[in-house]
Amino acid sequence: DGEVVRYDGLRTRFADVVAPGEIVTVDATLEAPERPGAYLLQWEPVREQVGWYGPPRLSTTVVIPVEVVAGAPEWRLLSEDVPRVMSAGALVEAKVRLENLGPKPWDPAAGDRLSYRWRDPEGALVVRDGLRSALPRPVAVGEAIEVTLTIRAPARPGPRTLHVEPLREGERWYGDLAPAIAVEVATPARAWGLAAAAPLGELHGGEVVEVGVVLENLGEEVIDPGAGDRLSYHWLSEEGDLVIWNGRRSDLDAPLLPGESRAIAAQVVAPVEPGRYRLVWALVREGEGWTPASRDDHVEAPVEVAPPWLAFEIDEVRWPRWLPAAGEGEVEVRVRNTGAATWSAAAGDRLSYHWLDAAGEGMIERQGRRTPIPEEVPPGGSVTVPLRVSGPGVGGELTLAIDMVREHVAWYGEPPSGPPPRSRVRVVWRSGLWQVAFIALFGALAAGLRRWRPPAGARRWLLVDLGPALFTFAATWLLIHTFADLSGIALWRGAEELAPASAALPVIALLAAPSAWRGGLGALWIALIALLGLADLVYLHFLGSIVPVHALTAAHQVGDIAASVRAVLDPSYVWLLPLPLAAIALALAW
Repeated sequence: DGEVVRYDGLRTRFADVVAPGEIVTVDATLEAPERPGAYLLQWEPVREQVGWYGPPRLSTTVVIPVEVVAGAPEWRLLSEDVPRVMSAGALVEAKVRLENLGPKPWDPAAGDRLSYRWRDPEGALVVRDGLRSALPRPVAVGEAIEVTLTIRAPARPGPRTLHVEPLREGERWYGDLAPAIAVEVATPARAWGLAAAAPLGELHGGEVVEVGVVLENLGEEVIDPGAGDRLSYHWLSEEGDLVIWNGRRSDLDAPLLPGESRAIAAQVVAPVEPGRYRLVWALVREGEGWTPASRDDHVEAPVEVAPPWLAFEIDEVRWPRWLPAAGEGEVEVRVRNTGAATWSAAAGDRLSYHWLDAAGEGMIERQGRRTPIPEEVPPGGSVTVPLRVSGPGVGGELTLAIDMVREHVAWYGEPPSGPPPRSRVRVVWRSGLWQVAFIALFGALAAGLRRWRPPAGARRWLLVDLGPALFTFAATWLLIHTFADLSGIALWRGAEELAPASAALPVIALLAAPSAWRGGLGALWIALIALLGLADLVYLHFLGSIVPVHALTAAHQVGDIAASVRAVLDPSYVWLLPLPLAAIALALAW
């Protein structure tokens, strides 16, 4: 009927100056009348302390019919412990207990959050969208829940009112039904702001960029790098949820006195996941805490994060059951390019790996062997690579972590999605397995010979007399391979053929000895070869080379470094023992 129900509506501030002829979109805050019924809503600008602008001269509709219906409140504030005094820009936490009055349950997965708004004493919005705090669990109708609400105080000091309110992201707020909480926002002794900040534009995931900012000391304390003061930042999602709290630190070259300002080249590391974010600059005093900006200008910036330049994802991998501790194995891997840059061998892109302990935490070998990418792979493409894996030089249950690397640039790092690029693998000493198999086989032959002895004078005894010589030949050959495994020095081309010839030399001398002596002489030879291999391994550990002949003349000095020698004895060197022990046992039994 045209009667004025409420003349002064809630105020919504313009974000910036509106020039003549300019069009802006305003997210206005509207409070419905308390009584249900048919109303006419009229929008109108106002200049405070001056007057209302009046109806527009153009025929744009500003009077809108609205039906206000009766409805029960959807939630109720039960209790809160919000501090009544906060420093400007400070981050504080408060326990808030609220009840869901219906008509539907709250679900964090559906986007239900707890947030707040700040208003000044006149009711004008100071902060429209507060930080979001996640509900710890779904809340049924009629159920109460306690939420840890993270609050950022307004940047400007003065009396303010805090309005706690739940919402569903992307849909609506559930209503400002709780009583306003009066808070005094105080000026902090340590206060700062940014007089200028270079725009960030678009970043790529994980990219490190340098941003020029001008830091101002607005407080009464010195911003002192000697006291641990650094410029840093937080990453928030577009909705205001915290993504990364601890940003990279940027140092000040000297103390910043009250009232001074200084240009800083700050380093920023972009989040790995693509998406829209908000970068919020912050000052941190290491070991004490964070100090948010006391002025809003340039402190927060929207940033679009594109996929990382270099990123990969595992499509498929055939994990081996075991790999050799020394030597090589092959693992077939299909990888997908999830980054923004094209892979190519010319660019230095390689598939590689790291060796970690069984828990996947301690690094055993970082620089794995590189396998070139066989073809160019554009973003979104995939390729199958036969990854060549060199053993880590230790045995046991270990973790093999596949990684990509662009030579002289960076490792790609573990992908945030897709199948895990790591698996536990049993790493074995192949020479050790051969030793065990050989000793078991020869032991079985010896046991069979004792059970089915040839009759006296039989010509088969000539073959039996060759037993110690054959054992010495095979054991020497195996010790050559064992030393190559333990030293990590692969047999060079042609050495595989020379090894049997080298092992045959002592056998020729052994056959010239009486048959009764062959077992003992063979055991002595094998023990000497094992002892020489151990000395070479220790010397190799110290000086990176095999024991030279002239070093043997200084053997009397070994006692002086006995403690050091014991310290470098690797547990894997125990694989030099089985063959000498088996040879001694054979000699005693022969």
